[in-house]
Amino acid sequence: MASKYGRNAWTVQEATNAQAYYDYKQANVTINATSIGSGDESADWTNNPAKEFTITKVSGDDADTVSFQLKISGSYGDTITYLLSDFPITIDKLQVERIRFATSDSGTDEVVKILSFH
Repeated sequence: MASKYGRNAWTVQEATNAQAYYDYKQANVTINATSIGSGDESADWTNNPAKEFTITKVSGDDADTVSFQLKISGSYGDTITYLLSDFPITIDKLQVERIRFATSDSGTDEVVKILSFH
């Protein structure tokens, strides 16, 4: 059987047989940093990367933007930016170790909920 942590380690049948998505986590993240990396607003799954996750808005102004970066295979990718009104979003088919966030609004905090499957 394939390695649990390989990027494309699971075939569809192996994932079904081994219940690849049996482990899940939920977290609320309060975002108040205005630049990526300046705050500690993140979800960290370094020891058990997320195969799929959904980010849902809990509170905040719909006109604000939320930026985030995904850490995959030890390094962060490009910044992804969405309006808060565009949430929820789902990202899958990646082995994500960590997400870090920033917001365009320095006056109020945005809160998002992350449901991740490992």
